[in-house]
Amino acid sequence: MSNPPKNVLERIRNDIVYNPETGDLTWVEGRRKGYPAGSLDTFNNYTAVSIGPRKYAASHIAWYLHHGEWPGRSRIIFSNGDATDLSARNMTLRPLSDTPKAAYAR
Repeated sequence: MSNPPKNVLERIRNDIVYNPETGDLTWVEGRRKGYPAGSLDTFNNYTAVSIGPRKYAASHIAWYLHHGEWPGRSRIIFSNGDATDLSARNMTLRPLSDTPKAAYAR
């Protein structure tokens, strides 16, 4: 996935807070203030956050808020195999070429 538009990245920075210990994403602005950001996509088993008309992988948002860069065309590998555990210690970024297909999640 390529980088989202700058206005979306700005909205993520301003409207969502990330706790790297727990992996929680929480809205801090707008009508959803205080609520968890994102919901589980049970078909794909990953958490997605709606921003405007698009959905973004919560793992990408967590990575962006923690590291200051969008994962771009890399994959986030979940050390414990649980794509819903967004804690910083559970996520590693790998280039697509280094990632066996069965090892990644969105």
